[in-house]
Amino acid sequence: VSADGSVTKTLTFAITCAGPPAPLMLQGILDLDQSGSTGKGIHVVANADIENLSVYGIGVANNGGGSDGQEYTFPAVSVSAGDNIMLARDMDVYAAYFEMDASHFTQANNDISQNGDDAIELFFNGEVIETFGDIDTDGSGQDWEYMDSWAYKVDGAWTYGGVNCTDGAETNATATCVYPFTGEYTTGTEVQVSTFTITFNVNTSNIEVGPNGMFVGGGFVDELLGGGANALPMTDEDGDGVWTASMVVPEGTTGNYTYINSTDNYDGKEDIAGQDCADADNWNDRVLDAPVTEDITFTHCYGSCLTDGTCPSAYYTLTFNLNTATIDVGPNGMFVGGGFVESILGGGANALPMTDEDGDGIWTATMEVIEGTSGNYTYVNSTDNYDGKEDISGQECADADNWNDRVLDAPITEDTTFNHCYGYCGDSCPTGPAAIVAPWSDDFEDGDVSDWIQYQAGDASTGWTLSAGEMTHSDDDTDTGVDNYFISPLLDCTGLTAPLLSYTEYQTYATTWYEYHSVSYSEDYDGENAATATWTELVNGSAVIGAANAETQEFAIPNTATAVAFRYTGDYADNWFVDNVSVTETPGEPNNVTADPANAWVGYMTVFNLNEDGTAGDYMFGSGWGVADLQTTLNVDTPNIVLEPNFNTYADNIGDPYWDNGEGYGNKFMEATTQVESTETYNNSDLTFSGSVYENTLIDGYNAVYFIKCLDPDAGYSDMLDGAYVFPIEAGEFSVTVDGSMLPAGKLVQFGFTVYGPNANAENDYHGRVVIGDAGLSVSDNTPLDMVIYPNPSNGDYVTIQTPVNGVKYVEVFDITGKRLMNTSLSADTLNVSSMSAGLYLVKVTVEGQSKTSKLIIR
Repeated sequence: VSADGSVTKTLTFAITCAGPPAPLMLQGILDLDQSGSTGKGIHVVANADIENLSVYGIGVANNGGGSDGQEYTFPAVSVSAGDNIMLARDMDVYAAYFEMDASHFTQANNDISQNGDDAIELFFNGEVIETFGDIDTDGSGQDWEYMDSWAYKVDGAWTYGGVNCTDGAETNATATCVYPFTGEYTTGTEVQVSTFTITFNVNTSNIEVGPNGMFVGGGFVDELLGGGANALPMTDEDGDGVWTASMVVPEGTTGNYTYINSTDNYDGKEDIAGQDCADADNWNDRVLDAPVTEDITFTHCYGSCLTDGTCPSAYYTLTFNLNTATIDVGPNGMFVGGGFVESILGGGANALPMTDEDGDGIWTATMEVIEGTSGNYTYVNSTDNYDGKEDISGQECADADNWNDRVLDAPITEDTTFNHCYGYCGDSCPTGPAAIVAPWSDDFEDGDVSDWIQYQAGDASTGWTLSAGEMTHSDDDTDTGVDNYFISPLLDCTGLTAPLLSYTEYQTYATTWYEYHSVSYSEDYDGENAATATWTELVNGSAVIGAANAETQEFAIPNTATAVAFRYTGDYADNWFVDNVSVTETPGEPNNVTADPANAWVGYMTVFNLNEDGTAGDYMFGSGWGVADLQTTLNVDTPNIVLEPNFNTYADNIGDPYWDNGEGYGNKFMEATTQVESTETYNNSDLTFSGSVYENTLIDGYNAVYFIKCLDPDAGYSDMLDGAYVFPIEAGEFSVTVDGSMLPAGKLVQFGFTVYGPNANAENDYHGRVVIGDAGLSVSDNTPLDMVIYPNPSNGDYVTIQTPVNGVKYVEVFDITGKRLMNTSLSADTLNVSSMSAGLYLVKVTVEGQSKTSKLIIR
């Protein structure tokens, strides 16, 4: 405010001006409904003159797995402002669809493989400058999904044709969604780029070259020449062991490369892991030190970083001695594999066979290695894959970054002998009480806890006691807290895929009268020395209060030799009660139990004389029926059974002896069922029957129910579920899940339904109809889906899923606890697993109603 009373105000404006558009931008993303991948395309527009388009590239981020980096590089051509460029997987298909000459389109490589739910990245000089969609999200069901359709940018905003809008269209003009751009596309004008020659010389004196010779592959070699591992064949015309190859590259070429011994895949790839010339971020390939600006000659040794063309001259012997006292050796014996062993010898898991000539359980093998050898290795029991691989995860000798393999402590500089125990880090195998083979349980009802160990770290105390079939930690009666262990017998869990610890617990009062209250497990406990064992905590904290509130806790534990400890520390007890301790297989997904073909669908109709209280009386009449030689799979197919309660064919008159008990009282009872016998052991998971009651028009006085029984053929087909699953029939959908713990292995599971009602009708009235399933459909054979997943184990970003059945693959991935981690659909055969950590998973694939679940190991 000034002296004259006037008021001055200052206003500040923030103005944001949009910069000029990038010289190249994404204009359209296409996933046309054409055969295979031929309908894939990327449309870009030049916003300015671009002298050399090869500084730009495209990446497809598959299935929400994050960026896959630049996978396609544009050709070295110049384009002008306003030019439209269309990358097409199949130029002839695009020519037919857009009704123009194929020469208008630019050839894309196989990485342009978006499936309508994949994000797209545009790169400039290796950096992302524009993204369509979300690279960390599978686009299925998202606003930006373009399955069998397209996305097109209008005034900076993306528009969409609509999912599946190009289905069945042969041309753009006949599609229900016409792609908006109908002008001309250009392929640009080729520009002159300086090129240089790279010559590769690799000395192979330290290996045996395979029958197909040597190759240079991977990285920029594969990108420029194609062909993957064997992109650039090498020759050794003078037979001196030095193989040679040359290639011409554009100025500024950068990237990785590697040498391959004989194979057309990366099984023969040299292993330089741990050496200074290895690029750990790119599969331990070699790397160009700088962009190419002149002719270059490389002189290398296979598997070595030496650059003078020589190979290490010193060789040393490695001796592996393996004690197998902890396991039963399989019929094929033991192997050393993985890591540097596989790289040098080939063969993968069974690269180096071991022998036990004197039968003492110590298996032995030797191999020659060059000086400086480093890396990983593992022991494998009997198999030619990694299913028999020892598990040392969590132990000090395990390399968590390399599939928990063992690791050489230092590069080899002398003859070296290794003495190991399978599954353990020490030089010898642990001793102590023999492990009990899981599954195992103890409900403490027999009053014998002699196979449990109590260990009290400190002053003597009352500790754990057995009371009324439960273990309880009672008052220490000491002023100083004492760590009291109540330790299970040593358990051999190697026969379980995913062991599950289960126990019931509660407290009687005060939850705070303790210092430490936990459950732990140990993989190195020897059955005697708890204090020196390594204990991994599963949970730490109070239990619920009161026996009526007792809770069952469940935790996954390793499938190794394991013990479980209940541990309590406190100067006063809180009366912690523990009961029903067990280690069993983790329940899997609901059982898909295939019917025994010889005992598949057994239907029968029976007539009983009904007692006045509604119960079935004497058996009166029976007639077999069914569909022979038919298989069904529970959880997949719905029984297709028709029940028509009209039995007047057998009871024409009320006085018919079948229906009359002599006092004018007659009833009828009819039943139809299907029985399925398990062909494999149940895994304690639930069985689900689901379907639809197509029609229910029973007249007054008639009743209908459906039932599920677990029948014991060894006990006269008695019902082991005791009528627990009997439900009234009503029209509409139904689903009934049977508690898997009630289903013993190898018994019959019976699904059926029953109609019963009053006296027979002499006028042959139609009394009603109940159909489970669709009466208009016939029942046909169903076989499990034939499927293969490879590579398995996988140490890459993708696995391939192939089935003989064509169609969209619906893929679900579960961890060993049964938790679903992934739920997606695939139009191609590739599944992105880059986001999954090392471990064992279950992959369920459904195609055209057929399903199969297989194991997948990520390394």
